[in-house]
Amino acid sequence: RRCRHALAGPVRRRGPAAASMSTLPLQVQAEAYAFRELVKHLQWRKDVQNIDLMNLSGFCRNCLSKWYFAGALQLGLNIDYDDACEEVYGMSYADWKQAHQTKATAEQLKQMEDAKAGHAKHPPLPLKKDGKERAGTVLQPTSVAPPRSLGAASSVCCTTADEIAAAAAAPVGEPGSDSAAAPSSQVIRLGVLTLSDRASSGLYNDLSGPAIVDSVTAFASTIGLATEDSVAEESAGSSGLVVQVTRQAVLPDNQALIERTLEEWSDAVDSDAHSAKAACNLILTTGGTGLAPRDVTPEATKAVVERTLPGLAQAVLAHWVHREPAALLARCVAGVRGRTLIVNLPGRPAAVRQHLAVLLPLLPYMIAQVDPP
Repeated sequence: RRCRHALAGPVRRRGPAAASMSTLPLQVQAEAYAFRELVKHLQWRKDVQNIDLMNLSGFCRNCLSKWYFAGALQLGLNIDYDDACEEVYGMSYADWKQAHQTKATAEQLKQMEDAKAGHAKHPPLPLKKDGKERAGTVLQPTSVAPPRSLGAASSVCCTTADEIAAAAAAPVGEPGSDSAAAPSSQVIRLGVLTLSDRASSGLYNDLSGPAIVDSVTAFASTIGLATEDSVAEESAGSSGLVVQVTRQAVLPDNQALIERTLEEWSDAVDSDAHSAKAACNLILTTGGTGLAPRDVTPEATKAVVERTLPGLAQAVLAHWVHREPAALLARCVAGVRGRTLIVNLPGRPAAVRQHLAVLLPLLPYMIAQVDPP
């Protein structure tokens, strides 16, 4: 089977997920157990057709595959919809249809047609499994939930795999999480600093820096905030949080250079808060947080901040370590210099999105504390 990194893999689990199961919190283990038993039951009851499941409950095996696919993408796992189907069906979807799917009756088709009003309809969004397009372009989250009413289909019914990938591409915090309260009108002057010897020398393109920009602006849009295109409206008195990318650079892993850049971006003085020369009130770095001798971003950050925020790194670690053991190796630092919040993020685009999924809901409140209007 192609999908070897299932979070709670249904029945025939193997690989890292199986090995780390004992480290999961008990509630997550219970939820994973329920998922595996549901999948096992559906694999056993091959006589129950998908159309019967849809007509009775508004979801089917394909819906379950899409939920699994969406969750995997949110966690940065590189799978496609076919992989997810194979986890749920226990074989490829094409093989299952050939072996077990029967021709729908006229009555079944009529029931399906009558329920179409509750099916979600969206245009297709082309995305590749390898994540190259998602890494550089985080699409706006797409609502896939139909109106909840008796007889309505599931939140992913009739939704394409590409739409699910688009919704999962931009982290907007954990499902159901609320961002902390912030003033009705505020500007985030964002600086994005990528630290990589190879990216700075042109050996490969910087994907993590653009991922940060796209994730922050996408988060702002999902909670009714604004981007830098709305600066004029905000200045005129409309409420919202404006995200301005005032500085962006790709530098080598040189501690002195990193320190100097963080200081310049934090200490710039300009009377116009919207000016490109104004100090950043938020700097997000990416890269240089590992164990290699040239990974010096945390040391540079500690040298320039006046107060550290260890709780941010601890929150990210607590959230992700049971799903991504490599999170234990990250040495990300967060702190405040003057009226600037500086946060280190890892170098991989997927890890950037994972960290931001935890940090972004706190962003409005943190900026309001560090740089009050």
